[in-house]
Parts: sequence; C-alpha cells; structure tokens
Amino acid sequence: MTTYHDRGPISYINWKAYQDGQPLNGISEYPLFTDSNITGEIVKGYGPYQLLNTLAINKPNIIAPAIVLRVADHVPEDHFKREIKTDASHYHGGWLSDEIAALLSLNLSLRVKAGGCRRRFDSDKDEKGLPTYFSLNEDPVYSQSPMGTILPCLRGDRSLNNAFLLERLPILNSESAKTLVKAARLYQDAIWLSESEPALAWLLLVSSTETAAVYWKNTEDSPVERLKEFNPKLIDILEKSGGPGLIESVAKEISDLTGATKKFVDFIINFLPPPPVNRPPLFAQHPWDIVSLRKSLNIIYRCRSRALHGGVSFPAPMCLPTRKQENGYWEKPGGLATHTKGATWVAEDTPMLLHTFEYIVRNALLKWWESLLPNRY
Repeated sequence: MTTYHDRGPISYINWKAYQDGQPLNGISEYPLFTDSNITGEIVKGYGPYQLLNTLAINKPNIIAPAIVLRVADHVPEDHFKREIKTDASHYHGGWLSDEIAALLSLNLSLRVKAGGCRRRFDSDKDEKGLPTYFSLNEDPVYSQSPMGTILPCLRGDRSLNNAFLLERLPILNSESAKTLVKAARLYQDAIWLSESEPALAWLLLVSSTETAAVYWKNTEDSPVERLKEFNPKLIDILEKSGGPGLIESVAKEISDLTGATKKFVDFIINFLPPPPVNRPPLFAQHPWDIVSLRKSLNIIYRCRSRALHGGVSFPAPMCLPTRKQENGYWEKPGGLATHTKGATWVAEDTPMLLHTFEYIVRNALLKWWESLLPNRY
C-alpha cells in the first residue's frame, strides 16, 4: 500500500490513490474557462479525472466555461493530518483543479484556468449531486489588450483528446511531478496575462523555465566559465583592468547569478525545439543557430534580473504585438532601435518577441516532460 504523505502534488496523489484502490470520498465538478474552441472530451483513461466538453460557443477574446473537470476524490483522509509546522514545499498558489488546468494548458498550448466547484456528489447523499458556489477559488478574470495580439499561437481549436502527456502524470516520480506542476502553473499564468501584461508574462515564462532547469541540472562549470558565457564583454574589461586575478575574484562574487543564467540557457538549448514550421521572411526571423540563441537567452535573463532586482521592466519592443507576413509572424522587433516612454533600445538588446519565446519555452518544457517518463514510454 502506498504512503501518501509528502508524495507530490495533490492531483498526482489522488491519481495514485485511485490506482491503489482507495475508496471514493466524493466527486466534484469545476468549470475550466478558456478563450479557445474546444473539441473532443475525456471520459475514461485518465484515472479519477474526466474533462467534459460543454459545447460552449467560442467568441474571440471572450472566456467561457468550455470544459468541466470532474474529479473523483480518492485521497485518504489521514493525508491531511500534518504536524503543525510550516511546510510549503508543494505550494504553488492553487489546488487540485488548478493543477490539472495548468498541465492541460502546457500540454495543449491552451489559455485555461479553473473556476470554483459548481457541483458536489457525496457518496452517501443525493446521487444527482448538490449544486454549490462556496469555494476558495473565484472564477478567473481575463483582460485583452487593445494593441493587438501578443500570442497568436493560442488562437484556434484545441482537442482534449490530444492531452497525451497529461494521461501519463502518474508514471512520473513524485519529485518530477511536483516540479512539473510548478513549472506548468507559471506557464499557465504567463499566457493568461500575456495579452494585458506582457512584461509580467516574460518574467513568468523565465521562472517557469528556471523551475524545470534547476531540477534538471546543477551546473558544475567554474565561476569564470559561467561569467564568460554570461557577459563576455565584462571579461574583456576585467582583463584590461586587472588580469586573470580580477576576473576570478569578480566571477566568484557573482557566481550565484551567472550559475542561474547558465542553468536557464543550458536547459533551453538542451531541449531546444526546431524552428516554427511557418516563418516570416528572413529579415523578420530570429536566427535558430545555437550561438545566436545563446546570446539572446543571456540577454533575456539579464532583462529578467533587472526587472526583479532593479525595477526595470522588460523592454517595450519585446512586449509589442507581432504581425503576420507571408506564412509566419515576425519573431523579433523591427527596426534598428526603438524609442518610447522615455527609453531607447537598440535592436541587439531586444532579440525576440514574446510569442517567439513562448514557442521556445513551451516546446522545451514539453520535451523535458517527455524526458521524465520511463524509457518504455
């Protein structure tokens, strides 16, 4: 028999408890809100979970409860009996319905969030269920920017029948499942906010990647090697000012920062997806070679650090809506430089648009998710 204490996120624990034949405590239904047109539904094969299609009529830029998540609760009651002490190792700001919605969001490139419980079926009460609205989860609110579309990739139909990775959640070990859910929650929030707060979406996408990257690899490179990749210009300055001794001293002082950067960059490069199938003309493309991508990813991480620690928001040109030309969308800001809101950025400091980074992050996370599965899968 499985011991459920401290064994991963609650959606994972419930699935494992279902597999172990733990008794049913009750069933709850949660609306999942999205702005995509949903096809298909999941009624079996996903353990204690069903994803039911409400046949909502899709309207552009309007969220609707297009999916109902039905949860069969099999978690033993003693799972929640804990010693009274701070324990937030599994905390990500949500609950079981939020975890399933986040994994679905990452799996299908779907803007979706869970609302509060709408119906509860208790095993010893009315089989028709009891309507409810009392919940700690309020229905999500979605804001659309009047400027244009930031993430055009989220348009179109999404089939629930394509959520193959979600089906394999219980195959993971508990630590992998915990990290995956946290990364997925950050990704989910990023694309939910992308149209109204793209600068925050940048931060959340970087954090989502970092969450997976820290679990994936602890870098063993020396502080000097990290600094060379993080800021080669600084190496030249230090070389001229004080030579190898000064380089080594500075590298050690900022090794935590440069080590974090390297984990972030190495993770994406290791799980780098191929370029998008449909691309704009060459002048609007971001180069897809490793050297160019490493350079851009280092710039992005420096923007993240300035935003978090210096209050300098992500560059405005990187937060603009994209535009379609020929078969694809522009992957980087246009022009030699941008001046707006009292600030100026040259093109080399604004390497890509948010939708390009979202494509890279999501597909890298999906490849990492697949790598967590046993070889037989």
